[in-house]
Amino acid sequence: MSQVPPDPQHAGEPTPIEPTPAPTPAAPPQYGQYAPQQPPYQQQGAYGQPGYPQPGYPPAYGYQAPPRGLSIASMVLSLAGFIVPYLGFLSAIAGLVTGYLARRREPAGKGFWLTGIIVGWVVVGFYLLAAIIVIIVVAVSSGSGSSSYSGTGV
Repeated sequence: MSQVPPDPQHAGEPTPIEPTPAPTPAAPPQYGQYAPQQPPYQQQGAYGQPGYPQPGYPPAYGYQAPPRGLSIASMVLSLAGFIVPYLGFLSAIAGLVTGYLARRREPAGKGFWLTGIIVGWVVVGFYLLAAIIVIIVVAVSSGSGSSSYSGTGV
C-alpha cells in the first residue's frame, strides 16, 4: 500500500489510500502435478459436528439377547405334530412340556412358548378326537353283522 505524502496545505485531513488489486486465482495444476490437499482429519462434518461415532450413545456390542431356546423348541415341536403323521402326538406332547418349562424360565420368549402351548393342545385334541372316532367305528363295525361263531364246540 502506498500512501500519498502529507501535503502541508491539507495537514488535518486524512490521506487517501490507493485501492489494492484483487488477488489472482491460482492456476490449476498441470498434467503430472499434484494439487495440494488438506489432511482429512482436520475437516469436520456438516454443520461443524464431529464425525461418527457420536458421543453419548452406548456401544451396540454390549447387549445380549435373552435366551429363547426352549420357547422356539416348544413351537417347532408342536407345529411338527401337524406334519408328522403317527409320531405327531408324541411331538405335540414334547412341545407342551417344553412350552410349560419355557413359560417359567424364559419370559422374554412369550410369543414362542404361547404358540407352542396352544398348538400343542390343538394337536393333542385332534389326535384324541381321531382315536375316539376310530374306537367308535371299530366298535360299531364289529358289533353289527353276523358272526360265524355259534358257540358250540366242533
